[in-house]
Amino acid sequence: MERSAFLKQLAGEYAKDKADIALETTFEQLGMDSYEIVDFMLKVEEHFGIVIDDEKMLSMKSLDDVCNAIACTEEEQSECSRELPLHRELQ
Repeated sequence: MERSAFLKQLAGEYAKDKADIALETTFEQLGMDSYEIVDFMLKVEEHFGIVIDDEKMLSMKSLDDVCNAIACTEEEQSECSRELPLHRELQ
């Protein structure tokens, strides 16, 4: 399932009003409180196998923000995997 579809489906589980959910939809429009947002973000991290920086997480206001953060985090992780492998020192 692509990012946006997953985010919309997950947001639907929290939405007070089940109207059309778009990437531009904000957490406020969904009627989510801070605990629900944290729970939502934990599910996002678990689903995509990523960890989003706390500062980034606090700045997010919409599903689009989350989608962009997922892309950036996945990109950062792939860059890390391209770095030279660590070598063990000989003992």
